[in-house]
Amino acid sequence: LEKHQGHCIYGQKILDNFPGFQRYGTIILYHHENFDGSGFFGKSGDEIPLMAQIISLADILERRHLSRDSGYQNKTILQDVRLKTGTLFNPFLSTLLLDIAQEKTFWMDLEPQNIEFGLVRHLPEMRIPIDGSTFRSVAETISAIVDAKSPFTSLHCKDLEQKALIYAEHCNFSAERIEKLRLAALFHDLGKLVVPSTIINKTGSLSSQEMEIIREHPYYTEKTLQIMGVDPEIVRWASNHHEKLNVHGYPKGLVAEQMDYGSRILAALDVYQALTEDRPYRRGYSHENAIKILFMMAEKNELDREVCEQINNLPM
Repeated sequence: LEKHQGHCIYGQKILDNFPGFQRYGTIILYHHENFDGSGFFGKSGDEIPLMAQIISLADILERRHLSRDSGYQNKTILQDVRLKTGTLFNPFLSTLLLDIAQEKTFWMDLEPQNIEFGLVRHLPEMRIPIDGSTFRSVAETISAIVDAKSPFTSLHCKDLEQKALIYAEHCNFSAERIEKLRLAALFHDLGKLVVPSTIINKTGSLSSQEMEIIREHPYYTEKTLQIMGVDPEIVRWASNHHEKLNVHGYPKGLVAEQMDYGSRILAALDVYQALTEDRPYRRGYSHENAIKILFMMAEKNELDREVCEQINNLPM
């Protein structure tokens, strides 16, 4: 995606719909522009918003020089900044970076064990009260970002939300409960943002190590939503979507008594949604075949049979 301008356009559309960010203009659209005009859209110098130039500088250095094994090679990074100043990078920004990079603490803040502390230390505190409608917009924006990680799941969260709505209305849930279930559906795969796209889009079988990485994503969903201060029921339903009733789900290995009704609904709906979608390794199943698999899982005490029966009777 980094090599195509389409992700800049799509990213800008997402930002435009995010509450409160419209005033930042085209910073995402032009975040791959180069100072000399050699980027996707041919913008150069002051034609590129300063925030977009800052993002571009950080993005380029991160992609070129971050090693998961050895971290950052400080001298190599600074040498690259000097060489690309005036072509890729704004000379003013390069000078600023070269200056602050002389401090040891700058590099220490970038180390994995310190980066959260570094962000808290440098970022201004933002407290923006939002109403229910605005929060829904936030959830829809986040789900769009998650779904964009793969062309095979481009509407996964949104379609799951629609199925959750159909299910909840059929069961005559209260308006508040319906909204919570819809939000849990939108947020459920938030943790996949930490999963490499190479794993998500792999066409062959996943290795045991890759499978372990995939299985961690509900943990990061729970962690992020709790940090955001989201309602505990939404957090629970969203993060339990890969749990089963017989201890063989992940990542917690819950048992039936620990799975409330909302968790059971989302777990079954997520399986149904995944089965009926095209994936890199198979075509999507028909409704009939997907239901057969759901009932097989219910027989193994993996999914709630009553929930599966409801899904079978609904216009999905």
